[in-house]
Amino acid sequence: MSDINIDELLDISLDDLNDLPEFKPFPAGSHLIKMTMDKKEVNEKPCVEIKLVMVETVELAKEVSEDKKCVEGDETSILCDLTNEYGQGNLKAICKPIGEALGTSNLSEIVASVKDLECAVTTTLRKDKNDPDKFYTQIKQVTLG
Repeated sequence: MSDINIDELLDISLDDLNDLPEFKPFPAGSHLIKMTMDKKEVNEKPCVEIKLVMVETVELAKEVSEDKKCVEGDETSILCDLTNEYGQGNLKAICKPIGEALGTSNLSEIVASVKDLECAVTTTLRKDKNDPDKFYTQIKQVTLG
C-alpha cells in the first residue's frame, strides 16, 4: 500500500502540475536524453528506430527561441532505413560512439544493448522534402558518460 495522500496531492495549483509530454521533433541544440533502439520493418524495408526521451535541454542552438525548448519526458524518434546509404550512414554515425563504449562494432549487439541508454546528443532539424512545415530530428553527435 502507498503512503501517498491524495488530498495533499490535490491541494496544489494547476500551475504546479507537470505538462503532458509531447511527441515532437527536438529543437537544434544539446540535450541529455534516454535512447532506445529497436529493429523494425517499415513498408517492407528493414529499419532501426531510435527512440529519444528528453531528460533535459543543456543548450539550444542560437537560432532557437526558448519557447521551443522541450520538457522532460518529451519524445521523438529517428528511423534509419537500412536499404539506402543515408539511413545506413546515419545509423553508423549514431552507433559508432556507442559501439566504442561497449567494445564492439557488431551492429546487432549495439542495437540490442541500447535500451534507455542515458547520453548526450547534439541535434539539428531536417525539413520534410514533401511538406515544408514538417521537421524531423537529426542527431549530429552522441556523447556517452
